[in-house]
Amino acid sequence: MIKPPANARAERYLGYARQMRNAIIGAPRPGTSVASIRRVQMLESLFDAPTRYLEIGIWKGHTFSAVQFDHKDGVDPSPQYFARRRCGESIHRMTSDAFFAQGPQSKPYDVIFLDGLHTFEQTARDVWNSMAAAGPRTVWLIDDVVPANEAQAAGSIEQAFQVSSAAGAPSYAWTGDVYRLAYAFESMSAVLDYRTITGSGREQMLVWLTTDDLGLVATLGRQTCTHTPEVSYSEAFPHGPKQLQQVFRAATELDALRAVQAAR
Repeated sequence: MIKPPANARAERYLGYARQMRNAIIGAPRPGTSVASIRRVQMLESLFDAPTRYLEIGIWKGHTFSAVQFDHKDGVDPSPQYFARRRCGESIHRMTSDAFFAQGPQSKPYDVIFLDGLHTFEQTARDVWNSMAAAGPRTVWLIDDVVPANEAQAAGSIEQAFQVSSAAGAPSYAWTGDVYRLAYAFESMSAVLDYRTITGSGREQMLVWLTTDDLGLVATLGRQTCTHTPEVSYSEAFPHGPKQLQQVFRAATELDALRAVQAAR
């Protein structure tokens, strides 16, 4: 076996040591991960064992390493997750497009967390492509659906930094235009339902199907997204991110979970 460079090995072991330390002494995780972990685990409780989980865009693995499922797949072309793999846990170093192009899984995922490239086009493609790896009872949790300001809604992370710098508060925080999914989903109420979770940490969108025909959902979704308007940040959030328009179907975390339960 070819050994990686010494500095790469050191980085890997340091990352593993940090995660072990966090697990042992309970060191706090980033606030955004805390909300994701809590919600994903709440969704897992809706399913009978064994449970299956897919996460697109694991980055440092804060959420991926913490949630408990019988089987977990993480997809990221450049993951910064160095902890030793656990039983039933796999990391796929590739793009989400390449992952889904491999064909359907042997069994559908119960919960799919989408936190990949922060653009409407890619996130929508992940939603529709994942239909081939899902089942009628699968639930999706989508991150980065409510930008905190106009800079975060820029077309790229570089543009987000430029806009925020021009405003005197340089930041690499970027959520892109994933919020446009609400407008696509609103047009698909015959086959799916959704809620935008607010008031308990990071805003995220919870999505579930109201039909057993996943192929229909994928086809309709691709067609719908082709015609989804390019809504600007000021149009989508005229009163700011704390007062969402009706299209987002804002709900508390508990009410969103109750809506999923009621539909099952």
